[in-house]
Amino acid sequence: MTEEDRAEREGELRHIASSFEGTCFSFLEECSWLCRLEREWKSVVGPVLGERSALVGYEEGAEGGIFHVSVTSPGALQDMNFKKGAILEALKRRISRPVMDIRFTLGRKRRSF
Repeated sequence: MTEEDRAEREGELRHIASSFEGTCFSFLEECSWLCRLEREWKSVVGPVLGERSALVGYEEGAEGGIFHVSVTSPGALQDMNFKKGAILEALKRRISRPVMDIRFTLGRKRRSF
């Protein structure tokens, strides 16, 4: 993610936050940890895979969360699948929520949250 993309994303979040100010604190907390994890993505997967992938979604399940990651090339997709266990462990260390799975898809880096 470029600095320009990051600034645009933060602006979007500030706009959303201002419209919910004082009324929906839990929504802002959700957004906060996801955005922090998005910023730290390269330190989770490493610099090379960090450039070739993006955290694009998260869904809460009964047994834990499921992260969705978009990967830009077949080779990077193979690497991510090979390192899936280590990535899951890194995610579990960084967030205070149960993590059940991480799913990779080949495609553009486009977030859904």
